[in-house]
Amino acid sequence: MEYANLRRQAASLKRSLFDQGYLDEQFCQVEDLQDEASPNFAEEVVSLFFKDSARLVTNIEQAMWRS
Repeated sequence: MEYANLRRQAASLKRSLFDQGYLDEQFCQVEDLQDEASPNFAEEVVSLFFKDSARLVTNIEQAMWRS
């Protein structure tokens, strides 16, 4: 029962992120690449994206302060 509830919550969150424009068709394409051999593939890609984004924003801020 708890598993079904968590799946519903995850689906609701995902729908909300689509509705708000945070996710798009590209996210669906990443999800399609996920399979039993790599069940956390989409999570890993999204995590890497945010880590890289944070690093790039920091680099941009530093470059702006140097200018």
